[in-house]
Amino acid sequence: MVTYKKAVEILKHHCNTEYHKRNTVLYHNFCMTHEGNANSVVASINAAGKNAIKENRRKLIPIIKTIILCGAQNIALMGHRDDINAGDEVLASHIKNCGRNASYISKSTQNKIIACCGEVITDEIINKTKESKFFTIMADETTDLSVKEQLTICIRYFNTKEYKIEEDFIKFVDVVDLTGKNLARSILQELCKLDLDLANKLSMEPLI
Repeated sequence: MVTYKKAVEILKHHCNTEYHKRNTVLYHNFCMTHEGNANSVVASINAAGKNAIKENRRKLIPIIKTIILCGAQNIALMGHRDDINAGDEVLASHIKNCGRNASYISKSTQNKIIACCGEVITDEIINKTKESKFFTIMADETTDLSVKEQLTICIRYFNTKEYKIEEDFIKFVDVVDLTGKNLARSILQELCKLDLDLANKLSMEPLI
């Protein structure tokens, strides 16, 4: 009887210890997670990551729309001199509260967005060209403002949905050797990168 009484006292003392209380909470959380009634740490981290991605995408939408609008209207992007004055509360709040390295309006981010837009436009043109099957390549050598030699590549094809012939710019290609052989090689290399079937190429013409 005395032994039992001491055992009860020892158990009561054990129940009041900090490590027992801590382990009891851990055990309870483990059971909840194992039975599916609570999210694991990994699941919680993944959920937080997904929410962060969703929020960042929401912040990027007005920035992307602004860049697309400027591109469509041929308006230059002014970089750090831009002002937030279009009634976009989401963008205004983001610019006000974000860190200096996470504003998403730096020139490097703008260039990345412009490059992505260019890829989307090029893919659309290539898809229409493949639907048309046959196409003509137009190219010419030009010099940009930095006095760098570039090859301008355009493509002419039949739009099967609108039933008309279209001519679209594809890209600029930096060149050093301006011989006809090298220019032809550069054009063919770019066509291969675009996954166009060279067997369907009707002709190669200079831009006028």
